[in-house]
Amino acid sequence: MKKIFAIISILAGLSLAGTVSAQAIVFPNRGGTGITNYNRGDILYGSSTAPTLLKTLPIGTTGQFLQVNNGIPAWQDINNLNLGSFNAASTTATSTIQGNLHINGNLKVDGKAFFTIVSSGDFTVNGNLKTTGTTDAHQKIFNSTGALTVDQASQGNTSIILNPTTGNVGIGTTNPQAKLEVLSTTAQLKMAYDASHQTYFLTDANGDLNITPSGGDINFAARGNFATSTISATGTSAILTVRQGGAGDLFNAYDGNTKVFTILDGGKTGIGLSSPSAYLQVQGTTEQLRLSYNSSNYWSTTVNASGTAIFLATGTVPAFNLQVRDTTALTISDVQVVSNVPLQIAQSGDVGMAGNLILSNETASYIKAENPFYIETYSPYANADLTLRAANLGVVVIDDSMETYGTSTIQGLLRVATDTPVLITDKIQFNVKGISRTTQTSTTTCAADVEGSFFYNPNNKHFWGCDGTDWKKLD
Repeated sequence: MKKIFAIISILAGLSLAGTVSAQAIVFPNRGGTGITNYNRGDILYGSSTAPTLLKTLPIGTTGQFLQVNNGIPAWQDINNLNLGSFNAASTTATSTIQGNLHINGNLKVDGKAFFTIVSSGDFTVNGNLKTTGTTDAHQKIFNSTGALTVDQASQGNTSIILNPTTGNVGIGTTNPQAKLEVLSTTAQLKMAYDASHQTYFLTDANGDLNITPSGGDINFAARGNFATSTISATGTSAILTVRQGGAGDLFNAYDGNTKVFTILDGGKTGIGLSSPSAYLQVQGTTEQLRLSYNSSNYWSTTVNASGTAIFLATGTVPAFNLQVRDTTALTISDVQVVSNVPLQIAQSGDVGMAGNLILSNETASYIKAENPFYIETYSPYANADLTLRAANLGVVVIDDSMETYGTSTIQGLLRVATDTPVLITDKIQFNVKGISRTTQTSTTTCAADVEGSFFYNPNNKHFWGCDGTDWKKLD
């Protein structure tokens, strides 16, 4: 390509405007043009047909660019830029544009339309758009007046949008509210290992997050602060729902390679074992269960190696209270037995009852003592009677020798030994050490069932005895 020379001023400070007239003609064979008049902006160039001859190129119009084809310069409109071949011998030739490139129309490479920018600002790429850079440079695709969108014209809706004000990116939405927002009624995110192994993420119409892995498992591996992460919610629904549609375990937790917590299919829960037999089973060689109010007041349960259950109450006033319908039914404590507790067992071994003791053995019930046994009434304020009473026609039977100290009052029939004593000898069947007293003011019918009875009538001052038919005076 031949050099292009512009008309310049030889004298410093000389300003040219309008037409310049030469005072002498410089002939072509001396590098001249033979032209006497030049306009402002004219360009001189060497003719390709006669290298010693200079020609002029008038200045172009606004917006045109200068293009050289086969050594001949010419002004071209901006909508018809032909770069030609960069390097015929190279397939990797590149072109660098310093500054801004404004295009309204098609940019063609090797005669084919690569992309089109029209006056409305729409940009159409008819192939791949690639940007390259070095470590100290980067590329930008931006819209200085609004959001940058990437969509498919045939769909009629925005596929990807970048909000330059917030930096938010939206897929399927024109108004992303986060750094990345995906809007869709089907799966919003797919993460895949290959074509057959993938996981879908979907937020459904209820706002619930659904994670659907093709393999069926979701494995969490603690990295960084994951071990201290929190799942929180403010609504009224369950914060976490685990649903097992098959026969596998609902939940498993491991400490290293040791399973420490499991929920089996069906709901049986095990702590310290992998196959619980009950809906809650705790297994360990030391304390298995502790219920506490604070660090000092708690209830502890331990089952030892022999299967013995140990219940321990620890605190300022430790006790076990069993309540039925908000009423204490049983108290086990280390305090003194009191009268207002239905059933109380003190640490000393004392047992207190505020109700009745009913023994329901259908054959016979026994109260036994290995040492001297006392039945007594106690009250610091009142005289409390001790009454032995048999139900219906039953009798109070004393099947052994009996000693009575003090005054005894017997109402009804007193039978010593049994109806058919084993030994009927001269032994005394009923021995009263001291005074024995019997009184009766009204006469009871003498009949066979009271035969042998006697009483003293203080009105007539006589003892009376029943022979089975009539009462007879005994004195």
